[in-house]
Amino acid sequence: MDAVECNQGAQAAPAPSLLLLLGGLPPGPEDNATFIHRAFTGAGWTVRALHLDTLRLGPTGPLAADGTGTLHALKNADLLWILGFGSRSAFLDKSQILQSLESLQGFVSQPSALYLYHSKYPFPGTPTPFPHPESYASSDAPWLHRQAQGSGRWVLKPPAGSFGAEVSFWDGQDPALGDALARATENGRYALLQREIEGAEEWRILVAGDRS
Repeated sequence: MDAVECNQGAQAAPAPSLLLLLGGLPPGPEDNATFIHRAFTGAGWTVRALHLDTLRLGPTGPLAADGTGTLHALKNADLLWILGFGSRSAFLDKSQILQSLESLQGFVSQPSALYLYHSKYPFPGTPTPFPHPESYASSDAPWLHRQAQGSGRWVLKPPAGSFGAEVSFWDGQDPALGDALARATENGRYALLQREIEGAEEWRILVAGDRS
């Protein structure tokens, strides 16, 4: 009887919780966040989507709001998954606030890794088996324009963009390229200009657990 009473009194462990930190709410039907939310919910997790641009820091640690404006403490989650960057102007502040949790919380992708490595910059001299095209990055539009003048075609893109946003293709002699570079570098933004390689394949590399 004692054993039966003990089992009846035991409570099931709470479901593990996941917070998705998104650049915008609500996510679209084809967004990664939608599929991830569905998969984790189906596996028995409690999942909440929070807007990254509502991130704030209080005495108890970082907080962010869901679509109803309700604030949630990030430290209470079992797992955090950053799936967006939100507004560009506050990127550094958000990165620093999130990094304060890096040694305390479980992250799918650590804030420092996203801050340092989520870009399209090629770094000459870095050992890598993946070659890059001729590339120039700067916030100086006239300097970038001078690099492109000549033969060949070029790809203009933001270094940390996603899903093809703001990517355009240009002939080096196109007189409109200068204006496009000026827009791409407005307010001190950096732009990346890469020589187009005809017929080249694009590689997407997934790194998990320090292994690709």
